Amino acid sequence: MTLLFADDEQSLQELMKLELPRLGHRVTVCPDGITAVAAIEKNTYDCIIVDLDMPGLDGIGVIGRCKELSPGTEAVVLTGKSSLETAVAALRHGAFDYLTKPCRLIEIEALLKRVVDKRTLEKKCRALAHQVKRLEGSPLLIGDSVGMQKVRLLIERVAPTGATVLVLGETGTGKELVARSVHEQSERAEMPFVAVNCGALPETLIESELFGHCKGAFTGADDHRVGLFEVANGGTIFLDEIGELDLMLQAKMLRILQENEFQRVGGSQTVKTNVRIVAATNK
Repeated sequence: MTLLFADDEQSLQELMKLELPRLGHRVTVCPDGITAVAAIEKNTYDCIIVDLDMPGLDGIGVIGRCKELSPGTEAVVLTGKSSLETAVAALRHGAFDYLTKPCRLIEIEALLKRVVDKRTLEKKCRALAHQVKRLEGSPLLIGDSVGMQKVRLLIERVAPTGATVLVLGETGTGKELVARSVHEQSERAEMPFVAVNCGALPETLIESELFGHCKGAFTGADDHRVGLFEVANGGTIFLDEIGELDLMLQAKMLRILQENEFQRVGGSQTVKTNVRIVAATNK
């Protein structure tokens, strides 16, 4: 798994750098909560392990931000206080479990195995749900004509592949319904589906809407904002009337297709994304 470990104890940082890779995991180690959030904003992790008491931003704050950006990431809290209140607080904020410090490596190893087992089971459940949906067909597309049967067959073929999809059709023919059907019959069905009408967004705002912006990026940007590509992380984003995007934005879109990464408006950091693009145009 890809792991993030955040704790202000240097000895524990060094131990995790050494031991977690030996268990077969790729690990990023952070000395505090603020550094951890910066890493989470840039990368997607299978699991984060965070100390409850850290300078700058505590473990609960890190988990909250992680769940906003990547709801599928599991979280484990390390705490020096063995109390029911601590465990309940961590679980309420989305933690999978907690460990009491000082904890042994064998305890961390056992907990991570449970995380792996949980994620494996969830993946199998999604696959079964996907098979059921394929057998049931799409309830969104009504009609039994030869044309509709061909559309359904195409959706059944392309949905499981994860490929980028372009839907062509005149206005009002149901391109978004096709996009939703592709999403619902894919392995991403339990993750977000985000629809964007590119033609309806003002040219001055569309880049910020899609990719987000950093504080101070432009007049009125008083805070950090997550873009729709981050909202859709793990799921599908539907870009209706994609032909309305200007050439600069199309170049950014190409980078996402090729490298699965982008930069926020006003930012210099590269943000990794895991999102399927379904686009549509009437041209």
